[in-house]
Amino acid sequence: MQKRLEQVLFSLVVLTFLVPFVVVPSAFIFPFIVPKIILFRTIALLMLGTFILLFKMDREAYKVRATPLTLMILLYFLSFAVSTFLGVDWYKSFWDNHERMLGFFTLIHYGMYYVVLASCIKTREQWRRLLFILLSTGALIMVLGIIQIFSPEFLLNRGSDRVSATLGNAIYLGAYGMFLSFVGFFLAVEEKTFLWKGYFGIVSFLGLVGIFISGTRGVFLGFLAGLGVLLLGYSITLSGHKRVRQILRIVIVGGLLCLVLAFTFRQSPFVMKTPIVGKLVNSSFTSGTGATRLMAWNIAVEAWQEKPIFGWGPNNYYYAFNKYYRPEFLRSGYGETWFDNAHNAALNTLAVQGLFGFLSYLGLFGVPIWYLWKGYREKKVGVHVSVLGSAFLVSHFVQQLFVFENPTSYIYFFFFLAFVNWHIRPQALARIANVKSAKLSLSMVAPVSIVLALIIYATNISPARANMHSLDAIRGIYAGNDPLGAIEQAYRIPTPHVDDIRLDLARTVVDTMGQYAKGGNPELAVKMGKRAFDDLMKNMDIHPYDIRIHLQLTHIAQVLSEITHNAEYVVKAEVIMEDALRKSPKRQQVYYSLAGVKFQLGKGEEVVKLLEESINLLPDIGEGWWRLALVYKHLGQTEKAIELVNRAYAAGIYFDEQSLALLGDVVSTTINK
Repeated sequence: MQKRLEQVLFSLVVLTFLVPFVVVPSAFIFPFIVPKIILFRTIALLMLGTFILLFKMDREAYKVRATPLTLMILLYFLSFAVSTFLGVDWYKSFWDNHERMLGFFTLIHYGMYYVVLASCIKTREQWRRLLFILLSTGALIMVLGIIQIFSPEFLLNRGSDRVSATLGNAIYLGAYGMFLSFVGFFLAVEEKTFLWKGYFGIVSFLGLVGIFISGTRGVFLGFLAGLGVLLLGYSITLSGHKRVRQILRIVIVGGLLCLVLAFTFRQSPFVMKTPIVGKLVNSSFTSGTGATRLMAWNIAVEAWQEKPIFGWGPNNYYYAFNKYYRPEFLRSGYGETWFDNAHNAALNTLAVQGLFGFLSYLGLFGVPIWYLWKGYREKKVGVHVSVLGSAFLVSHFVQQLFVFENPTSYIYFFFFLAFVNWHIRPQALARIANVKSAKLSLSMVAPVSIVLALIIYATNISPARANMHSLDAIRGIYAGNDPLGAIEQAYRIPTPHVDDIRLDLARTVVDTMGQYAKGGNPELAVKMGKRAFDDLMKNMDIHPYDIRIHLQLTHIAQVLSEITHNAEYVVKAEVIMEDALRKSPKRQQVYYSLAGVKFQLGKGEEVVKLLEESINLLPDIGEGWWRLALVYKHLGQTEKAIELVNRAYAAGIYFDEQSLALLGDVVSTTINK
C-alpha cells in the first residue's frame, strides 16, 4: 500500500508540470490564470492528502525536516500571513482577484507543494525522472511559443509580435525559458551518455530561444546575470583545469566588452535590429514604460516608509499606488495609470510585507545559495549543482526585479527549492521509508478523503463554476438574453471571488445600459443599473480603498440619472467621488469624474475649480484644458473658453481630434484669431 501511495504522489507531482498547458478560453474569465490556479490547488491538496497517509504509515521517514531552507520558506510564509491580516485589505491579501489569484490562500498551496516534495522525494533517481519530465513539458511550451511566431493568432495571441504560448504573458514565457536553459544545461553536464546530454542540451537551447522570442528585457538581464554567475563560478571552481579557467575568463571579459560596445553603438542599425539587445541598450527611464516603472518603484519605497515593518498587506500595492500616485503617469496614457504591482518583486514585497517580508524574501535566494556553496566547500554538494543552482537563483531574482511571480513560475521555483533542499540537507535526515510500516485503515483514509473533498469543492470546484457562470452572464447581458436572470444565476454559486464577479458584471452593465435604454427598454436598463450600483456598494464595504469601484459607481449613477432624469444617484456619486479624491489626491481621472458629477448637479464654480486644480497637477496634460474650456462654453462664458484655449496653444498643449470636435466653434474662433 505504501508503495502504491508513493506512486500516486509521484504521478500527482507530474500532473503539476502539465498545469502550464491549461487554457480554457471558452469557459473562464481570465482563461490563462483561473483554470491553472484551480487545477494546481486541487493537485496540491491531493498531494497533501497522500502525504498525510504516508506520514501516518511511517512518521519517521515522512516527517517534515527542519532544514535551513525549509525554515526560511516557513519564515517567508509567516511574514505573508502576518502582513495579510495586519494590512489595509485582508480580504484582497487572502484571496486576491481573478486576474492574479495569488493571495495567501493560493500561496499556502505552493508551500504545501514544497513541503511534500522536500519530504517525499528522497532519491537521486526520483529527482532525475521528475526533472526530465518537467524539462520535457517545458520544452513543449517553448515549441508552442515558436509556433506562435509563424501563426500569430494561435492560442489567443491576437497577432502580437511577442509570444506567450499557453502562459498568457510573454514575460512568463521568457522566465520559464530561462529556467529551462539553466536546468537543462545542468542535466546535460551531469549526464554520462551522449544521447541524454544531447537531449538536455536541446531543451536548454529551446529555453534560450524562449527568452529571445519573448522579447522581454528583464528576463534577458536576468539571464545575463545568471550567465555571469555561471562563468565566474566555473572559473573559480575548476581549479584542476587551468586552460578551461583561462577560456572562461576570456569569455567573461569578451562578454562585458560586447555589452559596452552594444551600449556605445546602441543607435546603429545592427544593434537596434538585434533581438532583445537592441531594446535593452536603448531602454530609458525618462520616457515611456521605463519612466512609469521607475515611478512605480519609487512609490513602493514611499509606501514602505509609511508602513515599514509589515507593509500594506500582500496584493495591496494598488492602494499605496493610489495614495502616492503621480500625475506624470498620465503622460504615457491611461493604461499606465493603474498599477496593482510595483513590477519589481523585491520592492513590491518591501511595500506590501514591510522589512520583515523583504528580508525573508531575500532569504529565499540567499539561504539556498549560501548552503549550496557551503556544501561544495565541504565536498557534500557537486560543483555543477552549486554553480548552476546559484546561476538560476540569481537569474530568477534579477528578472523578478522587473516583474512578479505567476502561477507557472511558482511551480518551478518551489520545485527547484525542494531540489536544492535535497542536496543541502544533512545526510542524517536522508532516511528512506521503512520496508515495514503501519497499515492504512478505513478510519485513517476516510477522514482525510472527506475533508479534502469538502475543501476542494468549496475552494476550487465552486469558484470555478461561479467564474464560468459569470462569463455566461456577461455573454447573456451583451446578447440581451434575460440579463437580470443571467446576473442572478451568476450569484447563485458561492465563491470567495464574488467581489470580482460583481465588478465584472457591473462593467458589463455600464457598457450596455445605454443600448437597452435606446432599444426601447429603459425600465430594464434602470433595473440593471440599480442592481449593479447596489452590488458595487457591497464591494466598497469590502474594499473601501479601491477607487476603481468609486469610478464604476459614479459611471452607473450618471447613466441612471440620464435615463430617469433623477439626480438622486448623482448626489450619491458626488459623495463617493469626494471620498475617492481623498484616497487618491493627485489622480487626474478622479478630478475629471468628480467635475462631471458636479456639472450634472449644476455646481459650475466647483467644476471650474476642480479642473483648474487638475491642470495645475501637470499642465502639459491636454485633457484638463479642453474639459475646462468645454465647461466654460456650456456655462456661456465663451470668452473665457477662447482665452483658455489660446493659453493652451501658447503652452504647446496638444488637443486630439475628439477634444477638438467637442470644443467646436471655440477652437475655430481661436484659430481665426
